[in-house]
Amino acid sequence: ANMSDYNIVRPAAQINSLRTLQQEAPTTDMIRTQLKQANQHLSTEQSEQLVTLMNKYRDVLALLPTDMGCSTQYTAHLHLHPHSEPVTSRPYPIAHGLQERFDELIENFRQKGIISPSESEYSSPCLLVEKKTLDAQGRRQLRLVTDYRKLNKLIRAPSIRPPKIPDLLHRLKNAKLYTLCDLADAFYQVRIDPESTKYTAFIAPNGLLWEFNRLPQGLKSSPSLMCRLVALLTADSPNQIAYLDDVMLIAEDFTGMLKEIERFFQKLRHHGLRISLRKCIFAKTEVQYLGFVVSAQGIRPAPSLIEKIKTFPVPQTVKQLQSFLGLANFYRTHIAGYSRVVQPLLSIIKNTSKPNKFVWTNAAQAAFEKLKQLLSTDILLVHPNPRKPYFLHTDASDTAIGAVLSQLDDSNHQRPVAYISKTLSPTEQRYPPIEREAYAIYWAIKKLHVFLYASYQQFHVFTDHQPLKSLFSDKQPISKRLQKWILALQDYNFTLNYVKGKSNVEADCLSRIPKSVRYNRCQHSTDCRMPLIKTHYCQQSKHFYRKNHPLTSCPRKTNNMFADTWHVISWTETLYTLKMTKDEAAS
Repeated sequence: ANMSDYNIVRPAAQINSLRTLQQEAPTTDMIRTQLKQANQHLSTEQSEQLVTLMNKYRDVLALLPTDMGCSTQYTAHLHLHPHSEPVTSRPYPIAHGLQERFDELIENFRQKGIISPSESEYSSPCLLVEKKTLDAQGRRQLRLVTDYRKLNKLIRAPSIRPPKIPDLLHRLKNAKLYTLCDLADAFYQVRIDPESTKYTAFIAPNGLLWEFNRLPQGLKSSPSLMCRLVALLTADSPNQIAYLDDVMLIAEDFTGMLKEIERFFQKLRHHGLRISLRKCIFAKTEVQYLGFVVSAQGIRPAPSLIEKIKTFPVPQTVKQLQSFLGLANFYRTHIAGYSRVVQPLLSIIKNTSKPNKFVWTNAAQAAFEKLKQLLSTDILLVHPNPRKPYFLHTDASDTAIGAVLSQLDDSNHQRPVAYISKTLSPTEQRYPPIEREAYAIYWAIKKLHVFLYASYQQFHVFTDHQPLKSLFSDKQPISKRLQKWILALQDYNFTLNYVKGKSNVEADCLSRIPKSVRYNRCQHSTDCRMPLIKTHYCQQSKHFYRKNHPLTSCPRKTNNMFADTWHVISWTETLYTLKMTKDEAAS
């Protein structure tokens, strides 16, 4: 038998449909129609400028279902462990009602060159998974998935990994317009070398064996190989950012964005790749990217994902609790003192084992609700500006350490750039107070190394532990642990400043004061206004809390020198309560 093709009986309607698509040519009207689907925000003039540009680069647009790119400058290689034996599996059955659609999908892949008949010694089973999107007949679209679990045990994973999402988002400074480009069937555009295709072989329910000529999803090395291609595509352009197949272009104005789009199209043409125009968003002032809403003002969590956290039911098992923490942990950089808040939840996971049943405590319920409350707040992190000085506020408790990194905005108010926190190990919890506070500074600076090392200006560290100031400056005898940390920070250019504990209540307190707030009624110098206001706020709020008065009533019952400030920062009642409880326990 000739294995170059399989003789499969196909419906006449399917064959006619494929022929029609192959004969149809993309037109300007088709480009204009698909562009409008996700770009209603563009003006008529801007749309026409984009249409003109896209007519010039039609070969990088997947306008028709049969349009499929294929990488010309990169070929993926699959490497197995030495002395690996071939793995085989029986085919998975497919519902009789989906058999015809399965045959259509296989024929579609064969027509596009994604798969071809195989005589490989390897075989993995395949199955169909429904997508959320609908096809032209109103049916759920299907995705072909191959179960490569056996093969994955033999594959050596490449060393390249996707970049960290926070590191990517911090590169978006100075941008005012954003473009999101979606590579059409991204993995199926990555060519596999002929020697590796045999490993990807899969067996259909009818017993026929096929192998992928393009990179399939499900392989352990597929994401890394995709990262390698995208890195080749965007590495030399600081205004082009990519996470797997999600590519973002940034610019300061529309003219600059057009130039950036054309540069990206030129790269796509050079690599033989295509984008799905109907899914692309061009030159928008605010976009959702990698679970965050990005704009010129900063970065905040995506409302759709926050809603999932807010509506998450009370966990009944460890697995459900881990799922909730997985969602919450994604936004930990937006939560001050995250590690301290989740401590009761982590304790449940740690203490629950086979002999011990899952027990939901009052402390866990309080932490569960607290996390939801904190994530419900619209927390905006500003884009870092390396040419402005950084302010780092650190704090340590018995069980956790945390810090907030901030910068001054145009109104001379501190705005948060990042929140970080860490749960202390049992050994670290036994450190003396001075060492815990010093460790908080050491860990925070190292954690924020990408911002603080070799910064243009000296950054400022604030701590509420006064002995540390002399410790970092004097040559007095200290423990080896402290000495190691101090020596490790000598490469950083910073000043260490002492601030009273009452003035260091949750480092993010004053960093979220709106720009409209002024302190005209205070006659003191600019340098002393903030500590004075914070000290006054803490003293009065503690007094009113003990009498069960809300903080919003403070301006009416005290002098009105700081009335405008009371209304702005009174929302920190709960945060202050936690801090006050800690201070009272310590005293």
